Amino acid sequence: MFIIDKLDLNKFMNDTNGDMEIIACKFLNRDCRHSWASVKTIYGTCLVFNPLSEHWKTMKQKSLFGRQSSISFSVKYNITDWTAGWTHYIEGCTIFASPNFEETLDPDDSIILTPGGLPILSVRQKVVSLLGEPYGECRKRNQKIILKDSEPLKFFEEYTVKHCQMECLIKEIKKKCRCNAPFFPYLARIDSLNSCNFTQHSFCVSNQIVAHDNMECSAACKRECDSQNFVHGNLQYAELDLKSPDHRIFNSSQTGISSMLLYQADTILMEKESPEYTRFEFMSDIGGTAGLILGVSLASMISMVERIVKKMLRKIIRLTEKNKIKRNPNHLSAL
Repeated sequence: MFIIDKLDLNKFMNDTNGDMEIIACKFLNRDCRHSWASVKTIYGTCLVFNPLSEHWKTMKQKSLFGRQSSISFSVKYNITDWTAGWTHYIEGCTIFASPNFEETLDPDDSIILTPGGLPILSVRQKVVSLLGEPYGECRKRNQKIILKDSEPLKFFEEYTVKHCQMECLIKEIKKKCRCNAPFFPYLARIDSLNSCNFTQHSFCVSNQIVAHDNMECSAACKRECDSQNFVHGNLQYAELDLKSPDHRIFNSSQTGISSMLLYQADTILMEKESPEYTRFEFMSDIGGTAGLILGVSLASMISMVERIVKKMLRKIIRLTEKNKIKRNPNHLSAL
């Protein structure tokens, strides 16, 4: 064991975290600078904003300009603390727009904020509903509803494809590295394994993240029957002016400023799966085939069933009367 392994990795990450601050934030025309929370993710320490918290439950659902859930914010960070991540040496920060129940971060749901620029992005909620069995395979997001040949996720409360793929990675890290990484969700860190130290995280966890192939989990990670996500719509860029007297404090060679205006469109994209061949069409085809081959129509089939039922009822009545005659000792047989 190296000397550095004696340090608490979680505490070290908190103490050496980059100096990032929300210096301006407006949500539904109200200040939201203090509504951000720090969380550990696979990409490092991030700030998350959840508009479903108790503080925002009594707020209006529309801003003054009619845009739903519009939010504008500016982020200040220390350039000397900046390091290159998956953004490949692009200076700035990355914003991920995802539903509140989604705990993983997908680069496909992100947009990069560069210093001095002001992107204005509209997102639209997309809801996809699948039929499921017998038309196809999918899983309910509510894990209390378990379908056949499927097991609930152990480390996430709700099922999504991204949660399933992340759980596959977590199990692989637990198996090969024998430790819990800092970015694991709470349910994945309550077992007997210890937290990863520097050596385990540097030489094992990081290698597993790079070498992980989601295709291996695709067979087990079925699509959600009721999935939701945000689709990027119109994107415009404006220039951020920091030359005014009020902004001189931020105009420093060691300070980076990234800003963004994000709003949700008034319409929702709905995709609902429907069967191409329904039960009604199936019955119609059976009737048409029977009429073509046997010369039988629906009316004649009903008439045939009616005659069969009547004959069966007559037979049952006769058998019942015979049994009554046999059971009656006072009955005199006719000569």
